[in-house]
Amino acid sequence: METEAVQKRSRRAVIAYSTSLIIIVLFFIGLSYFIDRRGDHALDALQQTNSSAMTKIESLQTENIEMRKELDSLRTEIARLEDELAHLEVSEKAAKSDYDELLKEYNTLLSSIEAEDTENTEGTEND
Repeated sequence: METEAVQKRSRRAVIAYSTSLIIIVLFFIGLSYFIDRRGDHALDALQQTNSSAMTKIESLQTENIEMRKELDSLRTEIARLEDELAHLEVSEKAAKSDYDELLKEYNTLLSSIEAEDTENTEGTEND
């Protein structure tokens, strides 16, 4: 009887131990499932963020290329305007030099006309 009682207790212990192991295994399986699901959601969120960032990067790269082209065209325009300014400065100096020569010639002619007028006036007074 005692052996039966011991065997019965042993069976119960084995069944309890086996049931506990099965429950623990099921618990860890469930836990790993929820952890995987949580990781999948986090991964999906990261992939979506990454996709948005890549789209924004492509947009910014396109904008950057357009701005570089515009900058190059502006630099070309600045160089052209600087060349034009240099040409105009040279033309201004030449025009000023021509003006100074014409003014000198005008003053010379004016003084010679005044001298002739003075001679004519003196010549008419002497007559």
